[in-house]
Amino acid sequence: MLNPGKENGADTITEDFEIVEYYPQGYHGVDKEGKPIYIERLGQVDATKLMNVTIIDRYHAKEFEQTFNVKFPACSIAAKRHIDQITTIFDVQGLHLGINKAAIDLLLKSIQKIDNDNHPEVLGNKYESKLLEIIDANELPEFLGGNCTCADKGGCMRSDKGPWNDPEIFKL
Repeated sequence: MLNPGKENGADTITEDFEIVEYYPQGYHGVDKEGKPIYIERLGQVDATKLMNVTIIDRYHAKEFEQTFNVKFPACSIAAKRHIDQITTIFDVQGLHLGINKAAIDLLLKSIQKIDNDNHPEVLGNKYESKLLEIIDANELPEFLGGNCTCADKGGCMRSDKGPWNDPEIFKL
């Protein structure tokens, strides 16, 4: 678990692969406690392009490594307290199990193998008020009921918004 990048070859994944095109996911801001927010938009997965498990594993391992080495320390500095947890949102809007069943099975088996201790709370279609209880509207993407669009970064899923991008925090 401490060296997932080496085991999965994650060191070269960014040169090899642009996963967000057909597996929209990533970090976006922090919740009200200062924990990084990780979002997966399962309803927008492109199943036909998502059949290489090795690439998904490598990408997820690299993200996991970055979280421990960069995001948690930056969030801890910004929040002025130790941060070692993530708020995860699985956005299933648009998910049709009949159409995306292979992709969902692949994602859940592959990702769950790495993060098997994360179990999301099921909120159904009344999720917005619950999310806004724990996440400031300026940190929450518009597609989840917040105010953020990250238009200048190509959208929230591409922005990697968070204190880990603050040059002053990064120096520390």
